[in-house]
Amino acid sequence: MLSCLGQRHQASLMQTAKPLSADEYWQISHQVKVMRAKWDKWMMKNQFDVILCPPFGVPAIKHGDGVSLLAAASYAFHFNVLGIPAGVVTTSVVGEEEESDRATSRDKSVTAAVNTEQGSAGLPVGVQVAASAWREDVVLAVMQALSPAS
Repeated sequence: MLSCLGQRHQASLMQTAKPLSADEYWQISHQVKVMRAKWDKWMMKNQFDVILCPPFGVPAIKHGDGVSLLAAASYAFHFNVLGIPAGVVTTSVVGEEEESDRATSRDKSVTAAVNTEQGSAGLPVGVQVAASAWREDVVLAVMQALSPAS
């Protein structure tokens, strides 16, 4: 139904939401454990101390836009689901020439993103830092190094 109304971002999120049996819950818990081990193995194999990525798909959102912009938070989903240490630090602000150039859309998520980006000059822009399991110390050290105040 959401897809028919032009809300493709919210439609894709809703397709994953469903009630789970206890057995399904434990199967997913096992999959998360396996994925976390693969993440740590991948980090070690590639000799990565941290991964740097955006914290959110748009600059700081306006009050009340959280539901419409849920898909923009997908940068944090992976780390949260796997229980991997991650943090966000502000590194700069949106410049006057960096406001939205997105095309308008019927999709409420895109409309909310356009509205958020318009007039966003001066809002904080950050970077998300993620590391291997149990390496909060590395995340915090990199966040401190990236912080403009340091």
